[in-house]
Amino acid sequence: MKVAWDEDNDSPIEQVRLTVPPTDDPTLPALTFRTWVLGLISCVFLAFVNQFFTYRQNQLSISSVSAQILVLPLGKLMAAYLPSKPIRVPLTNWSFSLNPGPFNLKEHVLITIFASSGAGGVYAFHIITIVKAFYHRNISGVAAFILSLTTQMLGYGWAGLFRKYLVDSPYMWWPANLVQVSQFRALHEKEKRPKGGHTRLQFFFMIFVASFAYYIVPSYLFPSISSLSTVCWIWKDSVTAQQIGGGLSGLGLGSFGLDWSTVAGFLGTALATPEQSGHSGNRQQVQQNIIIRMCIQAWWLLTNIKDICDTSLLPEGIPWTCPGDDVYYNASIIWGVIGPLRMSTKYGVYKEMNRFFLSGFLAPIPGWFLSCKYPNIKWLRLIHMPIIIGATASMPSCELLGFGSCRNFLQFLCLQKV
Repeated sequence: MKVAWDEDNDSPIEQVRLTVPPTDDPTLPALTFRTWVLGLISCVFLAFVNQFFTYRQNQLSISSVSAQILVLPLGKLMAAYLPSKPIRVPLTNWSFSLNPGPFNLKEHVLITIFASSGAGGVYAFHIITIVKAFYHRNISGVAAFILSLTTQMLGYGWAGLFRKYLVDSPYMWWPANLVQVSQFRALHEKEKRPKGGHTRLQFFFMIFVASFAYYIVPSYLFPSISSLSTVCWIWKDSVTAQQIGGGLSGLGLGSFGLDWSTVAGFLGTALATPEQSGHSGNRQQVQQNIIIRMCIQAWWLLTNIKDICDTSLLPEGIPWTCPGDDVYYNASIIWGVIGPLRMSTKYGVYKEMNRFFLSGFLAPIPGWFLSCKYPNIKWLRLIHMPIIIGATASMPSCELLGFGSCRNFLQFLCLQKV
């Protein structure tokens, strides 16, 4: 059973209307045994993997999309073999079934939300890493855990306060979520194959196999294509050219990368931006539980890997350089040791940079004005200065070739298709 389509309740955003169906089937079970088991497993696994790779030079982040793909056959397997007989909870009137029916879309979505909770990470771990690995100070495990928990709860509190504007508003449509919605529909909806073409599910598996096969090329066969610099090729003996054109340790001018880990490792996928999603009560509860596991893992890495994050002492070729934490360490030096007085006031050398605060405030106005004055010029509406300026926030920890790689070409192709 599906609720009839209501035009008044449809989204005002064209991309959302084309992707998200405005119907619902309230008879589908959601919080099932399969949801909790697969959701918790995927949450713990992604939390472990992403925290582990956070400290590597070329960071690898596995998103909830991976769990979205892998849990589908597992859910169908559980639906095929688990018994459907209800199980009564002792001393209560509650009962549940290990197998309430076919594995459905709502279960799949909730499991993916669980996975997103583990994939997101904990912001306060940067502070813990700086204290132990950079300043070489002691901090107890209890203090580290309380710091992580309180800062996460503070974030959820702010998210709840602004939910009306950031989540409930139909104009906050979060483009990256549409990618997963399309994938959900491709995996669950029955579609007739067009003549001479492919269904969405067939197309998805073709791309999945091709991308997996391509991943082997930069990882094992030709690692050099992860960072290609034309400037360094031309002036290979020039130190200045290496500083200007180096993609890994220079400014990255004229550099590009063909490795998808390079393209999307720091800035997120180039096929959808921004990479954000809304909050839910279930996600908050799962996130509280996963903080403990992530704290244990981060603590183990910081205490068991010798000279972690110290590039001057690490042997050559060891990847535990902590590029993201190095940024926060430098920020602690700038704002804590040097201080704002000698940075941004008349006594500092960077006082002229204060003008950029006004520039950032005024930057969106020309694009907005031109889009209103010339509504028929559609590309003017695509100028989004907060996204353009906000992308530079990842520059300190991201190798510069990530900005000059094929991600810009991919985004251009996507805009042309839209």
